[in-house]
Amino acid sequence: ALVLTLSDVDVSSEILPDRSVTGSFRIVETAVGALVHPRNVKGTFTWKAGHLVIPDLVADWAGGKLTGAVEVEQGKDFSVHAVADDVLIKQLAADAGINGDGTRGRLLANGIFRGTAGRPETFTGDVEISLEGARLQPLDFIRQIGELLSIQELQMLELKTAEAKLRIRDHKVHVETVVLKSENRVIDAKGPVNFDGK
Repeated sequence: ALVLTLSDVDVSSEILPDRSVTGSFRIVETAVGALVHPRNVKGTFTWKAGHLVIPDLVADWAGGKLTGAVEVEQGKDFSVHAVADDVLIKQLAADAGINGDGTRGRLLANGIFRGTAGRPETFTGDVEISLEGARLQPLDFIRQIGELLSIQELQMLELKTAEAKLRIRDHKVHVETVVLKSENRVIDAKGPVNFDGK
């Protein structure tokens, strides 16, 4: 599966006497899988003996900002810390090729993800996500229930509160809490989800 695409990459660097490399980069457009499309990605980096550190990554993402830090040991461990702020839900849907008609609101997220490349059983992480002023289409099966029972709120969710806390470990995403509250409905969930979606 295609994981990462980079377009219009500009790197400025210097090789130091100890054979390490330091520099800065700018990437006009990226695609992480088919869903996430940060633009104007920039930062500084150091590289020495296969160890890459990007301490100050900054990008534009769906009308908001993405900041973070990345550390990769060649062929071994990686660590990613990312913070998303003021990201437009409607733009996220459009970037992912999803119909965002009637969708609005903003996403905030903070997460850290670690592991060994190519070994999902080693992946660990913690992610917190919240939505502000969110109006969005629910999952298909929830929307179908809303249509069947003529419950308008289940066909388009107007959320007063939308929060999720996820922990990644043991080859699963452990949903510690997901809470979606509208004017008179509450949907909550918790439990494990395998990486294959089960």
